[in-house]
Amino acid sequence: MKRLAYICLDPGVPPFGGKGCSVHVQEVLRVFIELGWQVQLYCCKAGGPAAKGLSDVRVRELPVAKVSDTAEREQSLLALNTELLEVLAADGPFDLIYERHALWSFAAADYAQSEKPPLLLEVNAPLIVEQATHRELIDRIAAARATRRICEGANLIAAVSPEVAEYCTTHGAAPERTVVSPNGVCCQRFTPRAMATSLDQPFTIGFVGSLRPWHAVNDLVAAFAELHEMTRNSRLLIVGDGPGREALLGQVAQLPPAIRPAVEFVGHVAPADVPHWLAKLDVAVAPYAADEECYFSPLKIYEYLASGLPVIAARSGSLPEVIQHGHNGLLYAPGDSKDLARQLRRLADDRPLSESLGAAARCDALQYHSWRGRIEMLLEQLELGGISSYSERSEITTPKFWEPTLPGSQLMVNL
Repeated sequence: MKRLAYICLDPGVPPFGGKGCSVHVQEVLRVFIELGWQVQLYCCKAGGPAAKGLSDVRVRELPVAKVSDTAEREQSLLALNTELLEVLAADGPFDLIYERHALWSFAAADYAQSEKPPLLLEVNAPLIVEQATHRELIDRIAAARATRRICEGANLIAAVSPEVAEYCTTHGAAPERTVVSPNGVCCQRFTPRAMATSLDQPFTIGFVGSLRPWHAVNDLVAAFAELHEMTRNSRLLIVGDGPGREALLGQVAQLPPAIRPAVEFVGHVAPADVPHWLAKLDVAVAPYAADEECYFSPLKIYEYLASGLPVIAARSGSLPEVIQHGHNGLLYAPGDSKDLARQLRRLADDRPLSESLGAAARCDALQYHSWRGRIEMLLEQLELGGISSYSERSEITTPKFWEPTLPGSQLMVNL
């Protein structure tokens, strides 16, 4: 049996927690279990009992010191590298090291260089940029050194978007060993929504995700208000929570009295309950702000697709490669709530089109976006295992995700 060391030393990503990033970790672990691997998980804090199907995963926690000072916290995270290197040496040997990139973590590269297992590094964001922009970063030089150390030491880097891949190459990743591998979905978790039986039923629009500025849910609220004035038989479900909740509540409070009851804030729901809420929708929306760098690969997009929902998404980043206008959804200009309202109105007025887009969405999720397919292709890149169905997939869609990256970056980090 092959042995996998899965490393996730980001304190904000508890593998068995309820965040979207936690779901991501769990789905990747499940694929390796399904493929017959023995999995050893290394994390700062598991975040709860083992998720369903992961009871056989062996967990070793490496707690980070609890300090309030940012500089001290950074140093404590750097110190985890020494501990991780020791426990990897004690628990090994491994056939593969898989690390979800965390700022300050680089010990896996040292272990791989010493013991020779291949290192697969998954990078979900330009973490130095995010830390400096949205939180606080004190020792930027040490952060850049740690990032370069892990990027240079990886046998293969799986970046979730072209922008993140370019970020990696500016930090030492070899372009020929860097591929774009977007997020995926476990389609079995989602049941395609039932076709609407009557036009008398409210046309239900929904958003599922965290309420943060870059998600631009305020644009969705504005677009819905415009739609509702024209199509009274409609409602908006906002599923999720976050720092933007109060501002959104205030925005809704300013809407005309007839519109306010049609907007429902569901709040945070457990990942296991997300399929239930998606099944209530007629269309799912992925709004993004016009002035935000869209370098991510949103999990919600793939969950929307797997639910058989037509998706309306901002024309941002690489989203148009997944949501193809007129095929499995519709696109709108990011930040343009009137354009978003027009796309919503189009689906509200044309239920057959909505059904057609939703059917194509489910088909695409099954054919192109499964987590198992993503992992199998990465293993093929590492020559650790073959793939079956992926070799026969579309030559139009799939290769976009798998071309090696080129040097150069739009996300340069100034030290």
